[in-house]
Amino acid sequence: MKNILFISFKIFLKNTKTSLWSLLGIIIGISVLFLSFSLMDGYKDVLDKALKKIYPPLLIKSESQFEPPKYIKDYASIEREVFIEGLIYGRKEKLSKFVYCRAKEGQEEVLFGKTLANKLNLREGDLVIFVYKEMGSLKNIIFKIDTIKSFGISFVDESYIIIPLKMLKNLPNSYGVYPKDKISMKKLKSLLEKEILWDQLTFEEITKDLFLPLKTVEWSIGFVLSLITFVATFQLISRLLLDMKEKKVSFATLYALGMNRSQIIFSFSIYSFLLGFFGIVLGIFFGYFLSVITNSLHLLSFGELLKEAYFVSEIILKPSFDSIVIILFLGVFLNIFVSIFTFFILKRINIVDALRFE
Repeated sequence: MKNILFISFKIFLKNTKTSLWSLLGIIIGISVLFLSFSLMDGYKDVLDKALKKIYPPLLIKSESQFEPPKYIKDYASIEREVFIEGLIYGRKEKLSKFVYCRAKEGQEEVLFGKTLANKLNLREGDLVIFVYKEMGSLKNIIFKIDTIKSFGISFVDESYIIIPLKMLKNLPNSYGVYPKDKISMKKLKSLLEKEILWDQLTFEEITKDLFLPLKTVEWSIGFVLSLITFVATFQLISRLLLDMKEKKVSFATLYALGMNRSQIIFSFSIYSFLLGFFGIVLGIFFGYFLSVITNSLHLLSFGELLKEAYFVSEIILKPSFDSIVIILFLGVFLNIFVSIFTFFILKRINIVDALRFE
């Protein structure tokens, strides 16, 4: 058995250049997959971190003035906060802008998005008028801007303010709920569905119109990366199949030396496995190396034009654990696929024709 493996590997590796090209093709394919998944995961991670700072994961509302269910505190922290829509008027130049306002209990200062302040030509310390609807009638309050900051997402920066809850009166009874983890979130949503007096909203539902452009960008990026992933997968398959076809003479030689088809398939499967294993490992390493370089040099930092298009100022390449598992599974699956395909090729191989030009 050892002699069979030794002879088969010696024949398979006799053309080192071909094997290296096959290995390089696998490395490139896996690296492209790694970078594609890293880009999408990184984009979602940046958005998720920014959104968690400005919206609660869950908002509960009630028409009554009852206290929220006590069991919520077993799964999450909870605080009084309200989301309302209205118009901001700058007192200096009479400019106005439609905004989303978050009135939060415990909030002591008025925060304005940086882009919003620039569009209204406002500075910290300026007075503004906020007009909103209360109980079917329009109300307005005047307050001073304490802080102007960037919230990390462009469309939020241009239409978002945070104010102390005590500035508003006769507000709906609503609370922001911050679950401890995903399991707690799922459990809470299940329990709140049984509550008659309380309605629950996710932050996407709070401002669904605001998130529509964000979803469009996610779909477009996902579509482009899907195409890249398809091309990378095709590159892996074509490279492995091309390598297998280039080994037809090797198959015929081993067959002429007395090896049966099962032994040849076994030998090539081990060769293919090792080629795929090193290709996957080196591909992930090379993809990780490129992602570190990209992040270190801030190559995915956007100017004002692209910032408006992608809603974030920079994307950090950061693959999730699930993505790495998918890449590993895809690489192993393709190797197995090629090995099975090899079996059908060997059944139809013509030994004389294959050895004619040897």
